[in-house]
Amino acid sequence: MKRTKADPHFAIGARLKERRLLLNLSQEDVGNAMGISLSQVARYESGENQADMPMLFRFCDALQCDVSDLLTDFIGRETPVPMTPVAIEIAQMVDKLKDEKCRGIARKIMSQVLTLDQHYQEGGNGR
Repeated sequence: MKRTKADPHFAIGARLKERRLLLNLSQEDVGNAMGISLSQVARYESGENQADMPMLFRFCDALQCDVSDLLTDFIGRETPVPMTPVAIEIAQMVDKLKDEKCRGIARKIMSQVLTLDQHYQEGGNGR
């Protein structure tokens, strides 16, 4: 489904692209850093693919930024985004950790927790 500029996924994708260009990285560079193809990077940047929290954390690692940098426009708005308000709040707290190593570990843990949560919300049985 083609998304419009009013769609939050389009806006987040535009932020991803803006950050990539700021760092003078190609889609291939970002894809290699994340372990995904450059065409996948392009789909996230265009808003065609919806980035969940674990994927946003992977982008943030590759693009050397915080999740809050990508979500600033959506915090406190009624517009739906791919993350729950609680997930956004947790991501902001993780981003505030001073130690880079701790921040990286916390992101990985949060990514796993959110993946499990999404699995259970989709009817997963925990096995």
